[in-house]
Formats: sequence, structure tokens, C-alpha cells
Amino acid sequence: MIKHILKQIWSQRGKNIWIILELFMVFIILWYVVDFFSVMVINSRTSTGTDIQNIHRVILATYKDDNPKFVTYEEGSEEPGRNFLRIIERIKSHPDIESVCIGQWFYPYCTSNSSNGYFIDSLSVQCQILRVTPEYFRMFNVFPYDSNNPEILEKAIKQNEAAILSLEANRKLFKNTNATGKIIYERGDSSLVSVAGVSHEIKGHEYERPRAYIFKLFSEVDLLKQKEQQIWEITDICIKTKPGINQAGFPSRFKEEMKQQLAIGNYFLADIMPLTKVRENYLWSYGITTTLNYRIGIGIFFLINIFLGVLGTFWLRIEKRKGEIGLRMSVGSTKSQIMKLMLVESICMLAIASVPALLVCINLAYLDALSTDYMDITVSRFLLNTLLTYVLLVIVIALSVWYPAKRSATIQPAEALHYE
Repeated sequence: MIKHILKQIWSQRGKNIWIILELFMVFIILWYVVDFFSVMVINSRTSTGTDIQNIHRVILATYKDDNPKFVTYEEGSEEPGRNFLRIIERIKSHPDIESVCIGQWFYPYCTSNSSNGYFIDSLSVQCQILRVTPEYFRMFNVFPYDSNNPEILEKAIKQNEAAILSLEANRKLFKNTNATGKIIYERGDSSLVSVAGVSHEIKGHEYERPRAYIFKLFSEVDLLKQKEQQIWEITDICIKTKPGINQAGFPSRFKEEMKQQLAIGNYFLADIMPLTKVRENYLWSYGITTTLNYRIGIGIFFLINIFLGVLGTFWLRIEKRKGEIGLRMSVGSTKSQIMKLMLVESICMLAIASVPALLVCINLAYLDALSTDYMDITVSRFLLNTLLTYVLLVIVIALSVWYPAKRSATIQPAEALHYE
């Protein structure tokens, strides 16, 4: 049957060449669109490495110096830091709070960050620095790459001058070797940093590849040495509520109950925001949501046009072959045989068109026309795009061929022969 179909395609090459050319162009465009969607879907389904459920960010504010409640401290006073720690203790005493974590630039979807280079021998990596208290790992469920127990990292970071590397940072510095117990150097003063553990992969948001992070212990001693404004600007508080707490009503209830208790020195409670809301604001402020919506809209537009174009082409093609269909039916072909013939013939033309189209797709990958921001160009990525493109086009072609072929096959052979 395939041999017969190929002969027929060749005998009608004058008409079929335009259809094959259209399928050639459609295949390339659809392959490119599918690549974007497949990368986004795969990334979005890959864990960010942090769990933000039931976690809120507590936002403090400070009185200005012209406020009657403003307190002036002596130069070098530890009182601003002690007031901040008093606030932490009062938050911990709230009956709905499971744990509290403080630090700098540490919570997921934080819009501020700090980074530095770390190196060993000739290998180096730029790491985003997260200064955290040990509670961070249990709160956000960050565990070692070879274990599911976050308490291992919680205990490890308590070691003096010890740090935790994310798996991506470990790969870039030590390849496939576990960095635990090894020494790395910090760019700038080449100070030694002891690695106490390696966490699993962590991403800044769900639509990107894993980042290189280094976790350092946030010291309360250092907090006491900082000025009030510095503490307020770069030190953040995250809280995790106990299971079973009504999350929708918790922020307003917490503010009402803790407003007076957290007004210590020049600090007062400004707001409390669920990290799910922080995530929404982050994706929006960095244009990620807008970009995704825009590209999804463009992709859907192309898909609709591809469907309509292929549908129209094959519909018209079968409508013009009613005479041939009638002739085949008059010599004994059944309706199912006619429909099968038309479908297989169309898929054969797709196969013919896809060969040069795939060569173009290979060159697109080779010439870096595909984005590598979110995923490397690999054989599996190429094969997945090719498979999805084939499946989508076969579905569109089957829908395009099925109805007009079915309608043409219901015409009486004598009537269909009039078209010949």
C-alpha cells in the first residue's frame, strides 16, 4: 500500500509539491513553537527546591526621626539589634507560629540579592549568597541532595564559618564530587570557606534552570553590631504557621493581635504577606508573567493558523478528488479503505516534508537560534520536540482528512464519476 501511495504522490507531483512545501514550512514553525512550550512546561513541573506553603513574610517599618515616638540611640549602641531580637521572640511566642527564620536576601522570590565569586584551583562560580538562621532548612524543606532530611543541613550550618552549597554550585566547583568537608576560597580577600554540606537543586523561580547558591549562617552577634537602618533595610523575617491554621484569615488576625506587641523601639509591624503573594508579585515585577502570556498568545495564534491552513489545504485537495474516489469505489473500494488511503497518503507527504524540515531544525539548534536560558540544547530536547511536532501534525492532518474524506465516500460512485 505504501509503495502504491508513493507512486501516486510522484505521479501527481505537480500538485503535491505545493502541499509538501507547505508542510515543510509548517513543520519548522510548529517545531520552534513546540520547543518553547515544552521547555516551559518541563521547567514549571520541576521543583524550585523550596516549599513556600504556609509561610509568610513579616514586614517591619521604622519611625522617622521627626516622629514623636522616635528613639535616638548612642553611636554603636546594640539596642536596635536587641529590639529586633525581642520582636523575634515575641513572634515565636504566638500560638499559631511553628517556626521563625531571619536572614538577609534569603526567602524565595526575593527581589534583592547579594553575590560573590568562589573558586578552587582553576574552577570558579558566581554564587548568590543567602544568609540564614538554621531554621531555614526545615522551614523551606531544603535538604541534602542525597537525603530527605533537612535537619542534616540545619546542624551542618551551625559549624563555625561553615557554609552550604547548592548542587549547581557544587557541580561547577567540584564536578561530580561531594564538596562536604572541603575548602573553597571567596573572591576579594581569598578568605577560606569550609563547606559543611550540599543541598539539592534550587531555582530562583519555576521557569528557569537551577542557580548556584551558597548558604551562610546569619549571626545574631553581627546583628547587634549593625545600625538600626541597616537592620531594617536588609534583614528579613519569615514565619511558618502550624498545620490546620486558616491561611486566608491569618495575616489580618496576626496584624491585629501583634500590632502592639511588635512596636518596640523604632520598629513597628507594617504588614505580613504570604509567600504565595510574594511569588505573584515577583513574577509580575520581573516581566515573567507578561512574557509568558505574550509568548503563549503568539504560540496559540500560530497553532490556530497552522490548523486552519492544513485543514483548508487537505479539505480542498480531497474535494477535488471526488472523481478519483468515485472511480475507486466503483471498482470495489470500501469507505473505510478510501479514508485509510487518504490518511496514509497525507501522512506520507508529511514524512517526505519532515526530512528537509528536520535538517533546518538541526541547523537552528546548531546556530544557537534556540534559547538556552532555561534548558541546554540536548538530544533528548530535540527528539521530544520532533515527536510532539509529528504527533500534533498527524492529529491536525487526520482531522483535516477525516471529515471531507468521509463525506466524499458517502457519494454514490455514479455521481462521484461526474466530477472526473
